[in-house]
Amino acid sequence: MGLNEFVVVDVETTGLEPEVAELIEVGAVRFVKGIKKDSFSQLIKPTHPIPLNISKLTGIYDADVKDASHVSLVLQDFATFLGESIIVGHNVRFDLNFLEVNAAKLADDEDYLKSRRYGQYMYFPNIYYDTFELSRIFNPVNKSFSLAEMCIHYDIEHKGAHRAENDANVTGSLFLNLLEQGSKLGEKTIHEMSDLLEPTNDTLKDLFANYLRWFKEQDEFVEPDFSGFWTFIANHYNIIGKADRQEPDLSEEVSDAIDVQEVLDVFSKDGALAGGFPSYETCVPQLE
Repeated sequence: MGLNEFVVVDVETTGLEPEVAELIEVGAVRFVKGIKKDSFSQLIKPTHPIPLNISKLTGIYDADVKDASHVSLVLQDFATFLGESIIVGHNVRFDLNFLEVNAAKLADDEDYLKSRRYGQYMYFPNIYYDTFELSRIFNPVNKSFSLAEMCIHYDIEHKGAHRAENDANVTGSLFLNLLEQGSKLGEKTIHEMSDLLEPTNDTLKDLFANYLRWFKEQDEFVEPDFSGFWTFIANHYNIIGKADRQEPDLSEEVSDAIDVQEVLDVFSKDGALAGGFPSYETCVPQLE
């Protein structure tokens, strides 16, 4: 799969916009042959106080970073640790955007900051894979794809959430689980996914190309039968589309079976919905 080594990256910040918010922690974990080898974790001293809501979320307070290094030193150390390794992260573009913008600011590269495009990186040009995207692709019926929910889905212990190294460590475990799941899909399914990604600039194209090469190297592999799974999707999640066959018209039978008063008892201002939801408001067209 070309993934004997990869580095999982996570950052903690004072906000969501890299142009105005600041980095307060960078964490990374290197995996070699699927096993954690070493890690990187440094706090950063911001130029402004850390907002209280961020401190409550991350557990990082102003006192924790008062003697921390300047962002320039941390990024330099991080770049050395990262080298040319493949980057993995959960919603990894968020992390890369903060790293990229800060690197460009330190280089006084105003032209690049004005012209750069989302998802394209000059200071950290490494290949990157997003476990959030892979989670959505390989688990299309999950209700949530947050790191916490995906850890529950794959039974990964997640302690110390919202600290960079801890999140990077569990993201690495999530990535390995997702790779294993992808290997069970079969060449035909991965080939179709690869075709869908072809017109895009998504780096997942490289990952699916590696899957296809891997499948060709296998001596025996039975393509899985997903017919039951997709039937379930079509019936319960309505993402496939309308059926080709013509459904019989049951409108008359249905209307005869409905007790109008029972419906009014549900939707009226003194009905069941109003009793269950204090903010419920009667809608006349709905009653009609």
